[in-house]
Amino acid sequence: MDRREFVTLGLGAATAAAVRPVVAAAKGRTVDPRTVVVISDIHVPLKPAEQKYKTWVDDHEIRDYYWVKDVIRRHVEEILAMDPLPANVIGLGDISIAFAEDREYELCREWFSPLEKAGIRITHAMGNHDIRANFLKAFPEYAKTTRVPGKIVSKVETPDLDFILLDSLVEPTSEQRGHQEYLRQCDLGAEQLAWLKQEISASKKPLFVCAHHRAENLRISSLLAGSPKVFGYLYGHHHRVETHYAIENYSQGSRVLRTVGVGSFALDGDVGYAVVKTTPQGADMRFVQNGFWFPVYRPPQDRPQLWHEFVKDNNGRQVRFPFS
Repeated sequence: MDRREFVTLGLGAATAAAVRPVVAAAKGRTVDPRTVVVISDIHVPLKPAEQKYKTWVDDHEIRDYYWVKDVIRRHVEEILAMDPLPANVIGLGDISIAFAEDREYELCREWFSPLEKAGIRITHAMGNHDIRANFLKAFPEYAKTTRVPGKIVSKVETPDLDFILLDSLVEPTSEQRGHQEYLRQCDLGAEQLAWLKQEISASKKPLFVCAHHRAENLRISSLLAGSPKVFGYLYGHHHRVETHYAIENYSQGSRVLRTVGVGSFALDGDVGYAVVKTTPQGADMRFVQNGFWFPVYRPPQDRPQLWHEFVKDNNGRQVRFPFS
């Protein structure tokens, strides 16, 4: 079977020609400030021949992630078909496939441009596969909008809820680039942590705090759970749809905070995104999962039954965040 056949056998045709009329139709549609789409782990790939830093697998295979572009186009098309449109798309990091090459960020901007043309604001965070300087070449506006100098930190405001996007990236040195073993660290740093505490204290609205890594890995679980203004923590990194909780401490009356992991937008694992709708009373998150495959794409008829069960478990799953 030709590997390109998955476009019709798996996720449906999502060519540039197919997206253009959807963009045109979306331009006149209402944009809802209370709807936010959350994505993570985009992992834009270059073809192996274009890679400066090769995406080695087990030191013997340079993998061609040929399916990612088509899956991104399919998901962009789905978001453009929403009525009303979401006012915001929030990305939780790992824009790059592996080693943060300049062209990957250029392609990200290009492939997501139909959303911007439809009036949807896209806000990205950093993941462990990213490099800030290379990201800023394609997204220079973040140098002015970041809330913490030297980091990529953003705040997305909506009528009922504000989203804080933290920067948990620990960049490899120039000598370490191209080696996966140096991409396993994460940290916020003292300045960003101090800013976060001040932002939480000053907020007049409920907050979702977001980052690429889990809260416990960033050592902020008790801080967030103990903050009455924080009602959720969202993260990516693991390419899994998962729900958990953080606790303030083990004392009687300790506050508990819902934490939610979002799957990969296109690469592998739980593939899809989440839609958040807010009201003054709370937020509802619904997962959209269009597939599961690992470590490479397989057409639906070639997937183990368990993979289909993962999709059934997650697609349409809803999570509630009450603001009380």
